[in-house]
Parts: sequence; C-alpha cells; structure tokens
Amino acid sequence: MIAAALLSGCATQNDAVALSNRISDQQKQINALSVRLQSAEHRLSQQESAFRSEQTQNSSYCYLNGVKYSQGSVFAGRICDGSSGSVAWRLYSHR
Repeated sequence: MIAAALLSGCATQNDAVALSNRISDQQKQINALSVRLQSAEHRLSQQESAFRSEQTQNSSYCYLNGVKYSQGSVFAGRICDGSSGSVAWRLYSHR
C-alpha cells in the first residue's frame, strides 16, 4: 500500500513513514488486544470450570430458601433424598 502511494506520486516519503508508523502502532494495539482477549478467555474458562465443579458438588444437596441441606436431612415433613438418582425433597414418613 505504501509502495503504491509512493509510485503514484501522491505521497511524500514523510507521508509514507507516517503511514508506516500508524500501521505499526495499530499492529501493536491489535497484538495487545489479542493478549487481553486470550487472558479473558482463560479467566472465563477457569470460571466455567469452577462453576461446573460447584454444580457437580451441589447436585448432591437439597436446597430450601437458599440453604443447603445434605441427604437425610428432615425439614417440615420432608427428607432430602437421593435414592432415586436425583436429590430432591420427598415426603418423609416414619417407617
């Protein structure tokens, strides 16, 4: 692009140098943005991994009003039960 501008005679050497410097600056900005993007992607990946891990751990608990209860907990006539494969509150009956 610079060579074409010089060959056509519509740009001076100073114009070409200025254009080259601007292109170099833009390349540096692109590289910096690329590094920031990679860093953000890495952080997001870590957060997603932590979230999945937490979800897996929390899948063995029952929740009531934001409070976590372990399996076997009895509250208000219900028991936190995971015998059917998924943990949920079920009606509790004294057997």
